[in-house]
Amino acid sequence: MGEESPSTPTLVHLRNTEREAFMKLIAQTLAGLEPVLARELEALGASQITAMEGEVSFEGDRRILYRANLELRTALKILYPVATFRAQTDQHLYDGINHIDWRRYLEAGASLAVDADCVSTFFPKNGAAALRCRDAIGDRVEKRYGERPSIDSRQPDTRVHLSIRGDFCQISLDSSGTPLNNRGYGHEALDHSLNEVLAAGMLLLSGWKGETDFTDPMCGSGTLLMEAAMLAWNIPPLMNREYFGFKKWSNFDAGLWEEIKGNARENMRTSVSAKISGFDSAFQALRTTERNIQSARLVGKVSVERLSLEKQKVRNSPGMIMMCPPSTDTLKEEEIPQLYKQIGELVRKKCVGSTVYILISSDEVLKYAGLGIVSETELSNGTELRRLVRFESD
Repeated sequence: MGEESPSTPTLVHLRNTEREAFMKLIAQTLAGLEPVLARELEALGASQITAMEGEVSFEGDRRILYRANLELRTALKILYPVATFRAQTDQHLYDGINHIDWRRYLEAGASLAVDADCVSTFFPKNGAAALRCRDAIGDRVEKRYGERPSIDSRQPDTRVHLSIRGDFCQISLDSSGTPLNNRGYGHEALDHSLNEVLAAGMLLLSGWKGETDFTDPMCGSGTLLMEAAMLAWNIPPLMNREYFGFKKWSNFDAGLWEEIKGNARENMRTSVSAKISGFDSAFQALRTTERNIQSARLVGKVSVERLSLEKQKVRNSPGMIMMCPPSTDTLKEEEIPQLYKQIGELVRKKCVGSTVYILISSDEVLKYAGLGIVSETELSNGTELRRLVRFESD
């Protein structure tokens, strides 16, 4: 194919008033959580909701955009597409991006960051595509203002997201800034910690809403416990976070944002009957969990105790048991049978009448547990596929 120009970009512009039509938006998520995110968006009041691979498209006004960033538990980013075009070469990509009138989205002296997500034989490397996008934007801005935008990868005035699928290119403004699994409470992670979005998705898939006790027998850094507490008490997951990309947009409505946060505070529950408890045999894990609970302002809503699986007590009332054992890749081969035999013993003898969910990295381990599967769902922890398996304890 010759060096033809790419298709003329289809442009979308930032809305500047509440009276204008709804924006078309995209919420990204982890694989397997698309239906859960679609239900969250429906409850939020979004319209034209369509689940796709790794994302859900929807429509909403500025209020929906702000609420999506604050309240969605299973979204990673909220993107506002501004242009689409087709490209098969670096020059096509450059021309398509350079053709956009970036004065609408970047003011003189503004800072910029570009992220790229490419699934394309034409553009196999995310870094190279992001750099080409940044050059095209910089050249266009320099031509208009006489200076290039500065680069700020952490908290830029404008974060641009480039998505390429085959030769289809989509340019979006990233309204979230940093991924929304960064809840804003300084979460200390351990090796192979659970992604917050995945933890929230597991809870929503289970149907648990805080009516019965919740226990994580292998709590690690406490991610499941904190997501469970926020769900039970109806605390928006991003309530503790200050930085969002949309707060630096020229049409940011500070009054509307404060109104939304105020409404969210009023809707938090003042009491919850369910007990949310976590256990772990590792001293470091318990100390990390305690610090995370304090940072997330959940003290008094979650209890943790240092106990190994075999020393944990019988649970007398029906409840929700959910755990994420270490990936088999992180365990020695001889440790795997022992661990899952202990998990099986715990479920059969100490969780009578409870619903049990275990996030596993391989179906092979279940032969050691000796448990019968009721259902399973394939999910992603960002870098690896896992299965959320449901058991009913006798």
